[in-house]
Amino acid sequence: MSVSVIIPTIGRRSLRQATLSARQADELVIVVDKAAAETKELEVADHPAVKVISVVGGDHGYTARAAGMAAATSTHLAFLDDDDVYVEGAIDLMREVATDRPVIFRMAHPEFGMLWRVPELRFGNVGTPMFLVPNDPEKLGEWTPHAPTLDQPGGDFTFIAGCCAAMGEPEWREDLIALVRPPERASDVSIAVVTPWMNHPELVYDYTVAMQAGRPDELIVVDNGSEPPLAFAEMRFSNNRGFSPACNAGLTHAESDAVLFLNNDIRMRTPDWLETIRGAIEPGVLVGAKIRYDRHADVDGEQYPYLDGWCLAGYRMELLGIGGFDETFQEPAYFSDNDLCLRARAAGMTLREVKVGLEHLLGVTSGPPDAPAKVAACDANYERYASRVRELVG
Repeated sequence: MSVSVIIPTIGRRSLRQATLSARQADELVIVVDKAAAETKELEVADHPAVKVISVVGGDHGYTARAAGMAAATSTHLAFLDDDDVYVEGAIDLMREVATDRPVIFRMAHPEFGMLWRVPELRFGNVGTPMFLVPNDPEKLGEWTPHAPTLDQPGGDFTFIAGCCAAMGEPEWREDLIALVRPPERASDVSIAVVTPWMNHPELVYDYTVAMQAGRPDELIVVDNGSEPPLAFAEMRFSNNRGFSPACNAGLTHAESDAVLFLNNDIRMRTPDWLETIRGAIEPGVLVGAKIRYDRHADVDGEQYPYLDGWCLAGYRMELLGIGGFDETFQEPAYFSDNDLCLRARAAGMTLREVKVGLEHLLGVTSGPPDAPAKVAACDANYERYASRVRELVG
């Protein structure tokens, strides 16, 4: 099986990133729409088999895509806009699953989140960056508007529906392969995501999707003795050492400017979630999804705010400077986030809440809230935290 990626362009600078993400394709077909071109000079990543052709379209890339299909020579066709990108490994996955029927993967959209939502061929639920189709000219659909009055008139839906009508029902895949208009990097701050993990294979899919969309500079999953071992872990302990030791191991292992401690029980809402955090990080600041004022924040009638530990970030050297998480808190390590934030504030740091495009699936990994061992650990950890508050504030 071979794959040609067809990319219509109006000459955006983002074309280089698009072509770079498709570098594993057997053939790249770049089609310049002269009717809407922004520049005459194209920025295209190096590729051994690239074709550049020109058309006069001005019709949302429909003429350009049709011309690209006519020029493509691979057994299968894939499509990418010049401001979209494939995730790492997307082309290899296409080759692996290519068949004599269309294949519809998933893509992350900046406005609509994850598409598809349900495996259903309908307008608004599918798009060409998620589509792989056999290169059978007699059975390919036509690029015509589905809803001509809309800003995005849906020629991709018309094309996909036409292919499926001629070739048979598509194969629906849950794999994320493309990011539609991925967010620009918010700053030059590099970020390592550190995630302790023990068992719970059911969380892998949502977590992986979030990482593929967020694209951290480093991903450090610390396997806390999972059985079977996690294939994607950067570090592994032979037994469960707990949340805080795993976080600290990842913190020490990281090389990026900043570290984001992130739970594994998360689900992506918007693909720009990590850039929101990146843009908020600065020296002397801890960043997180929620500053909490609740019973966990109360000591002797005073509120001591803290960032919820499921999503908490800061500069690596500053986190190391305050000692990371206190590993003496009992598991599950409730109040360890309170304690970390307390010590950070005592060192002159501030807490900052940002709206992160992630959902925390509460209680998935820590067990029932009324489990005796969990209640006992919470009580003991609160006493330890309260003692530290009294020690620091007098």
